[in-house]
This record gives sequence, C-alpha cells and structure tokens, in this order.
Amino acid sequence: MARSKQKQPKKVTAAEKQIGERIAAFRKMRGISQGALGEAVGVTFQQVQKYEKGTNRASAGRLQEIAGVLGVPLISFFDDVAGEDGPVPGEILSGLKQHGAADLLRVYTSIRSPELRRSLVQIARELAGTEGRALGPAIASAERRKGREARLA
Repeated sequence: MARSKQKQPKKVTAAEKQIGERIAAFRKMRGISQGALGEAVGVTFQQVQKYEKGTNRASAGRLQEIAGVLGVPLISFFDDVAGEDGPVPGEILSGLKQHGAADLLRVYTSIRSPELRRSLVQIARELAGTEGRALGPAIASAERRKGREARLA
C-alpha cells in the first residue's frame, strides 16, 4: 500500500522575511494602513499582513505595484537600500517596526530647520545614552538650542 505524501508547510526564508519587513517599514513611514495598501494593489489587508510576515510570497509584479504605491524603488526591498546618505542597513528598517518609530521619522522629516533637526538627533542620542538616569542634561541642552534658534529667527 502506497503512503500518501503529505505536503510540508513552506518555511519562511530570510529573503521573504526581509522583504516583508521592508514592506511594513515603508508602509508605516508613509502612514498607509494595511487595508489602504491592499486596496491600492488589489489584495485584502490580510494578504498584506501575510506579505509583511513573510508567510506569503509577493510576486515580482505585486512587489512592483507595492513599490509604486509606497513611492520607493523596487530595489528597496532587497539587501541594503541606497539612500541619499548611502546604503541603509536592514537593522534600521527593522527598527521602524518598533511602536512610534515611523511616527518619529515622519515628525523629523517635517522639521524644516536643519538646526532643529540636529537638536532632535542630539536629544535622541542623549536619551538613548541616559536610559534609567536623569534626563536633565538632555532637556537643558534642548532648551539652550531652542533659545538660540529663537534669537536667530
């Protein structure tokens, strides 16, 4: 008697996981919901979730559609992404999955003043280095910069 072959579930590959993480990161950076992205490319939000988790593969054509909706080059889903300042490592894009990270990036890019953007980066660096300690120096530094910026305006 012949045994019936059972299909083994597909395993998520590292490439599929990376592509999915990048779809999610770019979608969040643009402030687009899974439902809106799905509607724009003709799939359900559940399908977008599966793409983002890497459990379903997005075809080349679908990836091209997604890239168009998100306003990124197709190559952005693969390896290191070339940006204005050089390649963006995958860990940076993966970091955008953290709650609030995409919002912080949107706020940062909306700041027109280069000096204020530098101040925000400095505050973030100081906060990252002072977790669990008093935040006084970071806040005082920001206040000094704010005062200088107001005087220059």
